[in-house]
Amino acid sequence: MNLFELKPGETYQWQERSVRLERYTNGNVELIESNGSVLVVTVNEFVRHSPTLSDTPITTQPLLEDIASSSSVQQAHLRQRLLERAINGVPAEEIRTPEDALYDSECTTLTGRMHTMAAALGIRLSAAWKLLARYRKDGLTGLLDGRAIFQRRAIPSIQVGPLSDAITTVLLDNASGSALNRKILRRKITEQLKKDADGKPIPNPSASAVNRLIGLIEKRLKLQGTPKQRQKRALNPNTPYGHHRATRPGHTVMIDATSFDIFVYDPHTKRWIRVVLLLAVDVYTRSIVAWRFVPVDAKALDAALLLFDVIRPKPALPGWPDEGLWRYFGVPEDIWIMSEEDDEIDTAGKGKADGARALGKKRTVAGIPFVNTRVFTIDHAKIFVSRTFRHVCAMHDISIQLARVRRPTDKSIIESMFGYISENFAATLPGFKGADLSKRGVDIEAQAYLFIEELDARFAEWVAVHWQNFRSSALHLPGAPKLNLTPNEMYAAGLHIGGFPRTPTNLTYFDCLDTEFHAVTSNGIYARHLYYDSHDLEPYRNTLSTVTLPKRKGKYRIKVDPRDRSTIYFYDELQSNWISIPWRGAAVFPHPFGDLALGYAKALAQRQLMGTKPTDEDLALAMQAQFARWNAERFDDRRERRAYGRDQTLAKQSARDRVRHSKTKDDAALTAEAMDDVSSKDTDTTMPDQVRRPIERFDQAMSSFEHFGGTNVSDRDRR
Repeated sequence: MNLFELKPGETYQWQERSVRLERYTNGNVELIESNGSVLVVTVNEFVRHSPTLSDTPITTQPLLEDIASSSSVQQAHLRQRLLERAINGVPAEEIRTPEDALYDSECTTLTGRMHTMAAALGIRLSAAWKLLARYRKDGLTGLLDGRAIFQRRAIPSIQVGPLSDAITTVLLDNASGSALNRKILRRKITEQLKKDADGKPIPNPSASAVNRLIGLIEKRLKLQGTPKQRQKRALNPNTPYGHHRATRPGHTVMIDATSFDIFVYDPHTKRWIRVVLLLAVDVYTRSIVAWRFVPVDAKALDAALLLFDVIRPKPALPGWPDEGLWRYFGVPEDIWIMSEEDDEIDTAGKGKADGARALGKKRTVAGIPFVNTRVFTIDHAKIFVSRTFRHVCAMHDISIQLARVRRPTDKSIIESMFGYISENFAATLPGFKGADLSKRGVDIEAQAYLFIEELDARFAEWVAVHWQNFRSSALHLPGAPKLNLTPNEMYAAGLHIGGFPRTPTNLTYFDCLDTEFHAVTSNGIYARHLYYDSHDLEPYRNTLSTVTLPKRKGKYRIKVDPRDRSTIYFYDELQSNWISIPWRGAAVFPHPFGDLALGYAKALAQRQLMGTKPTDEDLALAMQAQFARWNAERFDDRRERRAYGRDQTLAKQSARDRVRHSKTKDDAALTAEAMDDVSSKDTDTTMPDQVRRPIERFDQAMSSFEHFGGTNVSDRDRR
């Protein structure tokens, strides 16, 4: 508190102006301003605006409860009441008790009242006068017992010397190393002391003293804690970074990948495999706008294809409830997306679920937002900083915002989303393996199983029905901060700001593939150690491309999907479109295959030819023999078994992506029909008894990509 004494003749700062107190007159004060005008106000009015002397600095006092115990504060208040009675006395008209009469302002003096107060407090008169002096100087704080005031321990100083220098050297040398116990640190410090002493006597403090000094120096150097905490603390900037704020739906989308806490069943190898979840979350609405489940590991192509899922509408699967269907305010009357020749798409928000897979039936749009993003926030994972992903973003004018290294807090929204999905979705499914081995159950493979297509379908329904309708405290409007919204409601409100997103019509599946340049010879196109040929190449054989690019020497553009090497895509410069060119060995082995299967076939062909370079026909025969051996479940090792299952799963995903993202059906010549031919005819898919279960509604719970693309899951995968 600030105590001041009103003195006539002093100049005060009062109501932002300088006034001089002239005199007291009957409870009023007469003030004279700098211009000579006279003001007369009551003492209460003058004091209420906190007048201060012009040359008196304003000081602040801490709260008594912050510096002393409650009993000491109560004692100080008692002393204050008795001191006020001793200073001012009690008027005759307010005397009620004999005790009040001892403080009669007309019959007693200040000295007599101080005697009475000292007797009431049980102290000597000299101590009472000292209390009065402290009260006038420091106010209520001066009445506290000094022994009861909380004493703040001073930070111990670290004396400069050979011991502290040795400790500092050892701690800095181990700043990026693993954690060491105090015993090893003391041994290292002793060795450092001997090295620095150079024959001079060295100090020999006790172990406890060295440990205390190590703790003090660790705090000074900010090296305390575990190595992970030290590394995180070392990355802290000297000044805080700015905060990126999304202003509309799609303004910023965060993308990340994580190992999903579910085992899925691979029908090809009859083994459990792990999957990786690629996720895209819109920052403004907290909506899950895209996802992909990839077996074993994600590649740059998967990250690039995720971009198309972000900006395209999602299908609703049969059997979904009404809250999972598209129903946003302001939707245009008709949205035509990914429609096949005789298919119709229901844009009214509620379609015919029964028989939706058949051609000619209406297909309903899911209640999952799609956005035209302008900023992608990613980390430094290879799949996101790859040439493929950056090329697709640059082609569609999308900026990339990199998070700091080893800073998941820069993408806290999507990191917390992964945790929520694991706890509220993955934990409810069969095959849940937990976040690590310490949380994994016993023999979880013996439980019911899921296919990767079924996992994708269930996740799509969970996003549309649960998450998009989940009321979050992080979503609210500026004008109504206490009104919590769902991601769907936030998206609907954001349409008034950014307008309805338009689906780009120039996006194709081929934009995600790496562009390569090759010559068209009389033997066709030689790309990645395989020959591809077709009658469509006749106008281009032994000619130069009309599109002149530096350092390309007239070569033609092609696209290669590493998940399916049975076909490449050639840019027809006369028709201005992409055409599929089959592998020359397709006459012998007319089935899709990826880089994994090709690698094993090359090794098999080279062993048979005694190291001679195999031709395409030799590779086709080796591929045929290899797949026959794989379908008979003959594998050299576990790695080969996993390669077979992953190769077939990726080939199916490649076919779905071609059908979904291509403009015409001719661009996807090898679709699920070829894969079903390989799957159903050549493979025995008897499921083990410990994982056998009836698959309910699997015909309806097929992959969302298949539902729009028109491909089918093979019958062998449904048994």
